Amino acid sequence: MTHLEQTIRAVILRGDARGYVAECVDFALVTLGRMLDKTVQILREATALHLDGQHLTTLGLRDN
Repeated sequence: MTHLEQTIRAVILRGDARGYVAECVDFALVTLGRMLDKTVQILREATALHLDGQHLTTLGLRDN
């Protein structure tokens, strides 16, 4: 198993009174969370699921 490390940019904004909205800048991915740390965790998990099995170069990411 190879290890791939790349920076993927995201923006996290305060949503309505119920929490935060995280949006990936590099590809279409949006998540929600009630607390900031939980929002970051959800974003990381969603990103991993989104990238699982993808050819990274088609997403504009470096494939090691």
